[in-house]
Amino acid sequence: MSERSVLLHAVGDIMLGDHPLNAGRGAHSAFRSQPAGYPFAHVASTLARADLAFGNLECTLSEHGLRPGDHHSMQLRGQLSYVESLRQGGFGVLCMANNHSMQHGRDSFIETVDALRNAAVITVLKDPKSHGSALLRFDIALNAGERRAIGWNATL
Repeated sequence: MSERSVLLHAVGDIMLGDHPLNAGRGAHSAFRSQPAGYPFAHVASTLARADLAFGNLECTLSEHGLRPGDHHSMQLRGQLSYVESLRQGGFGVLCMANNHSMQHGRDSFIETVDALRNAAVITVLKDPKSHGSALLRFDIALNAGERRAIGWNATL
């Protein structure tokens, strides 16, 4: 097998929800009325040059269980249409093994994962049966070769 270089772009936390201090005035509030490509318009061309773009999705993309006007219910949550924003932004893999992925409950989390997978975005998840830190790994076929990626969750 001949060797081939693979270009990976990795970013840190992707927050498409409103921060607790800005609920009603944060990222989600700014993005929800914009076209799908808006959140990543300035970086999409860079991410598209990679063979694989990887990020940590630090929120759910679901309004399941949303209680309008409830500060805790509104924060750190996006909407399902942002899946298209992530896809247009060039992301192929998203880690959801973090401290906010279950913040709005199991149904909101599952709705987010299902929507991402339906859009052909690979999700890296923490085994819900594990406690404390967890090393996560998945294998992906990239062109003719197999690549591996990891996600790390050290939330105790």
